[in-house]
Amino acid sequence: MALLALGLALVTPVDRAWSEYLALHRAPVFTDWMRRTLFEGHLPGASDLPILFLLAVIVGYFWCTRAGAGHRARALQPALGYLFVTAVVSSLAVVHGLKWVLGRARPSEVLGHAALPFSDWFRLGPHYVADGIYRGSFPSGHTAAVFVLLGLAYVLACDPRLGRRWRTLGGLLGVLVFAVAGAMTVANAMARSHWLSDGVASMLLLWPVMHALYFWVLRVPDQRRAAAAGPGGGSAGRWEAWLCLYATLLILGLVLTLLGLRAPWAQSPPPSLLALVLPGVLLVGWAWPRLRAEYARFRCVLEGSAPTARVMRLW
Repeated sequence: MALLALGLALVTPVDRAWSEYLALHRAPVFTDWMRRTLFEGHLPGASDLPILFLLAVIVGYFWCTRAGAGHRARALQPALGYLFVTAVVSSLAVVHGLKWVLGRARPSEVLGHAALPFSDWFRLGPHYVADGIYRGSFPSGHTAAVFVLLGLAYVLACDPRLGRRWRTLGGLLGVLVFAVAGAMTVANAMARSHWLSDGVASMLLLWPVMHALYFWVLRVPDQRRAAAAGPGGGSAGRWEAWLCLYATLLILGLVLTLLGLRAPWAQSPPPSLLALVLPGVLLVGWAWPRLRAEYARFRCVLEGSAPTARVMRLW
């Protein structure tokens, strides 16, 4: 984390110059292969692996949590649930929510014919939802999609019950994920789709979220121990799916609220999108207590404790 923070600090002053240099010295074969995907009608590329991984995780999660699933299938739920939550909440909801709120212009819009003003990653950009369909530059969604594979490295490397070979494989996979995410950051800059800081910030943003989800929020090691104890141990149904739903709606409510509050400064008068504040606040008020209640239920099931009066009020 310290190295990533240092990297972001070092790249910020030279963000535009280095990104422009990479765009001028583009390696077509490398850039096209890193960014293309068969889901957009192209040949397979590096972007396909995280997408296929996410689809496999979702299918595997709902398979192992189906009615009548055996103990071996249920034992996979902690790992698959963690990967599910990590991909949906951190990589999709958080990253793309920030894109809408910050509205940073892409290199192709700054260096191309659009000639939009350049903005650092920590400032609000010139884009706004009232301008029409757009996709903000910060943070990088392509880098975030690759980086979500780090969750698999956590699953393999951070379980002491797995053999040494599996933990070593997890560590090597983590190093590989960082290398591929770095390559994707460079390829994005060469394609004039992202600034270098967009990719570095994606890794810096997602890593602590993934770490906290594994050890402190979802408590995957505790779930695995409970699942190994016997059938039904620590199982709280498909609680991760409900957690994803409520967390995504909560983030959406926050995004709507922030977009509405930004309207008086970013939108030409009259700031009609100021009306987004009310539905945003209502959505946050609806999703937050349900998120807390679902998480409280999970804690009670995992710890084998009776629900307290406070938990009952949440339910």
